[in-house]
Amino acid sequence: RRYPLIFNPRAHSQKGEKVLRFLMTHANHFAVYATNHAGEARELAARFAAQGEAVVIAAGGDGTLNEVVGGLAGSSTVLGILPAGTVNVFAREMGIPCHSLDRAFAIIERGCVREVDLFAANGAPFVQMAGVGFDAAVIEETTWIVLDSLRGLACGGIDRLASTSYFQTEALTVRADCEVPVQVDGEWLGRFAEVRFKETAHHLRVLAPECPLTGSFADNLKSLLPWPQRRPELQTTRSR
Repeated sequence: RRYPLIFNPRAHSQKGEKVLRFLMTHANHFAVYATNHAGEARELAARFAAQGEAVVIAAGGDGTLNEVVGGLAGSSTVLGILPAGTVNVFAREMGIPCHSLDRAFAIIERGCVREVDLFAANGAPFVQMAGVGFDAAVIEETTWIVLDSLRGLACGGIDRLASTSYFQTEALTVRADCEVPVQVDGEWLGRFAEVRFKETAHHLRVLAPECPLTGSFADNLKSLLPWPQRRPELQTTRSR
């Protein structure tokens, strides 16, 4: 079968070139759709889902993946991933090999489907993380202040226990007295004075190993920057 595959040809990184070579070698497996502008990956994914495609593959990094997830949200179409970005956070979390496209494609062919919760920030879906303020500012514009803060975090100069609060809830609204930067899954969303986070009623279906092949990427990151273990200060009850 030929899988619809969404790929950003403007990514001129070494990994992007590697993906191109892989696609040329395995051309009989894919119907490749190259994107030309921001948002096109989302439009293509939504169109494939509306047409009833069983599987859509995202070949790229977290930016391409975020757009494809937005297009598939609320559908039964399954997401396949060929990681080709710099970090590939979501692929790592799902246990998909990030250094071998052949192994990643073998997982797609194996056909094991896992379901992932979908969340939204002001209606924009995301699967892993979202941020308001500092981390979104890192994405919007790296400054000497941001770099100094990151250096302080890495070297233990910031008290992470005293400066953070931990909550568990199914919905959260953040309000500011001016428009502040917002990111979802590491992608710039925009500036807003109010951001409404909520759990959606949908799930994302992903082709991934039944048991992750590697440890959690987040756990590995926390091992480098040990994060204090603590119980939630507030845990809301899930509404029925």
